[in-house]
Amino acid sequence: MPRRLCLLRIEQIAAVVLGLFLLLGLRLLDLQVIRHAHFRAQQLRQVDTRLEVPARRGRLLDRQGRVLAFDVVAFDISVLSRRVRSQDLGLIAEAAGMSKRELRAVLRRPGTFHTVGRQVTLSAGMARQLASLPGVCLERRTYRQYPFGTLGAQVLGFTDQGGHGAEGVEKAYDAVLRGVPGEVVQLRDEEGETIGTLSARDPVDGDDLVLALDVDLQRIADDELQRALGETGARGGAVLLLDPHSADILACASAPMPAQRDGVYTPATWRNRAVYDLFEPGSTLKPVTAVAGLRRGLVRPTTYLYAERGVHSFGRAGLIRDSHPEQGDGWLTFAQAFARSSNICFAKLARELPGPELYDELRGFGFGSRSGVDLPGEPNGWLSLPRDWSGRTRLCLGYGQEISVTALQLANLYATIANGGRLLRPRMALRVVHAAGGDEAFPPREVRRALDPELAATLRDLCTLVVAEGTGKRAGLEGVVVAGKTGTAQKAEAGRYVGRYVASFAGFLPAEAPRLVGLVVLDEPRGQNHWGGISAAATFRRIMEGVTRSTRYLEPPAARITVVRADDLHAESSRLATASAVRLPARAKVRR
Repeated sequence: MPRRLCLLRIEQIAAVVLGLFLLLGLRLLDLQVIRHAHFRAQQLRQVDTRLEVPARRGRLLDRQGRVLAFDVVAFDISVLSRRVRSQDLGLIAEAAGMSKRELRAVLRRPGTFHTVGRQVTLSAGMARQLASLPGVCLERRTYRQYPFGTLGAQVLGFTDQGGHGAEGVEKAYDAVLRGVPGEVVQLRDEEGETIGTLSARDPVDGDDLVLALDVDLQRIADDELQRALGETGARGGAVLLLDPHSADILACASAPMPAQRDGVYTPATWRNRAVYDLFEPGSTLKPVTAVAGLRRGLVRPTTYLYAERGVHSFGRAGLIRDSHPEQGDGWLTFAQAFARSSNICFAKLARELPGPELYDELRGFGFGSRSGVDLPGEPNGWLSLPRDWSGRTRLCLGYGQEISVTALQLANLYATIANGGRLLRPRMALRVVHAAGGDEAFPPREVRRALDPELAATLRDLCTLVVAEGTGKRAGLEGVVVAGKTGTAQKAEAGRYVGRYVASFAGFLPAEAPRLVGLVVLDEPRGQNHWGGISAAATFRRIMEGVTRSTRYLEPPAARITVVRADDLHAESSRLATASAVRLPARAKVRR
């Protein structure tokens, strides 16, 4: 072979070899540098296990610092049957709460991986000892505990299996309470056995939340609501207790109540009726109509109105009846009409109010919109625009029908009257206590001034007369002046009112310097209990009696206010009628 040809072949072979080495180098560059992260992740997925370490969820505390909910750290114990040593069976069985015989029976079942204990509480030493045993896997979990059981269950809510808030306060403040989970990355062999730890990130515990609830008041509210359902046969109900000066929700009870916290959460028993449910309030809404008339000078407490002997036709608007037509009331002062809850008198007053002005008054007290409470699921309520009103709507609104409200919105109306006219945003959470230290308070928030103090004082006097001499006598409390209003509202179905009722009583005390607002709502109580002045008022009284006996909220006042009596109003009205000829339009049959 010629020398020149030999050299050419050698060069060709060298070029091929060099090309192969170049390709190999490029491949190594791709594997080792360019796609290193990708292949490293694939390799780790085959040999590592990533375990989430749950954060401890923050506690819920009442306003006195009593713990309402907290997390318990527990473990699930699992074993690889082929790797467990016989000398370790006793320790594993003891930790799992079973005998060695039961453990051996579990290990003989089909399969190689078995969970032998769930929600097991272990000491730190026992947990470390178990984790060091071959074939044993410990999974750390947290479980929510409620030391007061079902007390305030619907308002506190619950957490789901993933540890996230699913209802109530637990849901509303889930981001604050849940914290940030940690992670442990462990190496494992071909049989899944842990052989080392690659990395670990500690969890960040959630923050604690201090609530406005008071355990003592909540227990009283829960117990008396359950008693009321048993005595009246009502389908359900709600009780709210508020601090009128901060709108703190001191108690929030709903019925029917869950029998236990067993992990079975049905909507019917876990619905917070005080926040979710809408109903027509009836006469408990009459303070708004009263404000509208008093503010515009259409009436004064001593103004006379004719109650038409309990039944009156309003022309195309149809008949309107008083709650107790057999009493056949004639001329009543406005204060008496309020105390005796005359629908006819309030329908006449509403007829004299321009529709947009009555609508604005209702909106001014927060009806038709959310109160802004820091709880999930609150609806707006229902209040139609004046342009959509029928010829009867304005009259019905005057005594609390053709409008839907929540119990919380209605209770907040009375808190506004009690505190001198400030509409506040209801508050469930008082402050957050950070796990890292320090806290953050949520101050009371005023939405608007709905009443001037003088008008609020007049409303308080009218509400006092309701309990002293009117439909709310059963709400009276020995040694404390109570103010409030009864409500008995027919329920509507398919556009017409039917023979089922919502009974309610809203009030506050002591009337001269209110410290506590209460609302009782009973859904479809039976028989004579359908009257708010019978069932709801009596339940309100028992709640307040319990508060007086058991807590510091209602200490007897040093001085009692002077209660305006009907005889005094009659005398004042006669004097004014003689001295003045000013009167409303004749069709209202009103005189001064």
